[in-house]
Amino acid sequence: AVRVTNENGSARDVGEEFADLGVQVRNLEASEGQLVALMAKANTVEEILKVQQQLSTVRGQIERMAKSLWN
Repeated sequence: AVRVTNENGSARDVGEEFADLGVQVRNLEASEGQLVALMAKANTVEEILKVQQQLSTVRGQIERMAKSLWN
């Protein structure tokens, strides 16, 4: 028989983590909507490219977080 004299353990609140990711996804989706609106107002190629780059970044973040929510 083995006697356990000390036990360390940690638990994380998965529900809280899930909720946090959900909030982050919603915030990124709001940012995506704002960027789409900015894209419609862009007047120069430079402005379009800058907004498009940011939009691509935000959409990538949304995709990664969404995958984290469902894995």
